[in-house]
Amino acid sequence: MAKASVTDRLVAWFTVWDEDKTRSVLNITLAVLTGLLFGMVLDTILRQVGNYMFPPPPTFDMATPEEIAKLLDTMPPDAYIIKIVSWALGTFGGGYLAVRMAKVGAFPAWITGVLLVASYMIHMTFIPHPTWVVMICLPLCAVSAFAAGLLGNYMQLRQTRR
Repeated sequence: MAKASVTDRLVAWFTVWDEDKTRSVLNITLAVLTGLLFGMVLDTILRQVGNYMFPPPPTFDMATPEEIAKLLDTMPPDAYIIKIVSWALGTFGGGYLAVRMAKVGAFPAWITGVLLVASYMIHMTFIPHPTWVVMICLPLCAVSAFAAGLLGNYMQLRQTRR
């Protein structure tokens, strides 16, 4: 018996549509959106703690990005480290919640992680960040999303075995 190619499997998946598949897709979509919301809330809370510990410069509403970049150069690196940690924990928390809600494997965490990293990258285009922050953000959040998927899937399998 010959194995079906990836194209054949995709065509079969898209052509045959029933109520169970619709329910599954909606479940995954809601799990990813909930994980995305939870990750953003967690990130916002942790960044506010960081802003309390290291307040941003007082005249942050400057007109040009060059002036903002010059002003942000005066901030200590610890302020950026707290921001990176909040991004990683937000990605991990949101991905873990998505996996536990969807109950279909680790990939909802990866989708949630991609969406959260996209929002972080958009944030970094509006507010200039040092290059080292940008270079650390992507791999750290990718590892966080991957770990959230693995841990969430492991805990789900462990719960179903009981």
